[in-house]
Amino acid sequence: MLASEKRLVGWHMVVAILALFVGSLFGPMQGLEHAGVDMYTPLTDAGLLQSYYQGLSLHGVLNALVWTTVFITGFLTLVIVNSLKTPIRWPWMSWLAFATMVIGLLIAAVPLLLNQASVLYT
Repeated sequence: MLASEKRLVGWHMVVAILALFVGSLFGPMQGLEHAGVDMYTPLTDAGLLQSYYQGLSLHGVLNALVWTTVFITGFLTLVIVNSLKTPIRWPWMSWLAFATMVIGLLIAAVPLLLNQASVLYT
């Protein structure tokens, strides 16, 4: 495996794990909310979160969509390169695909973090 391929796979894993970490912060809060423990009021008072649904959306998008897609893409790159014992034929295309995923993540995540996701639908 070439150094550039290791970097490509590594960046996939970094982005995927960061998305999983941020998205997973909201999972326990949702469980506690259903158990009658309000963790959202302190965060809304501090200005970090606007509502339960903002946390729900962040949890779903970052864990179900971003984590799985970016992790699978990086993992499959690793598996294919190692199993076929051949380098990626067009590494620039793999980097372009990764950059496209990161740009898409930013386009979706920034409005969610700012609680302006409705802007995407108008």
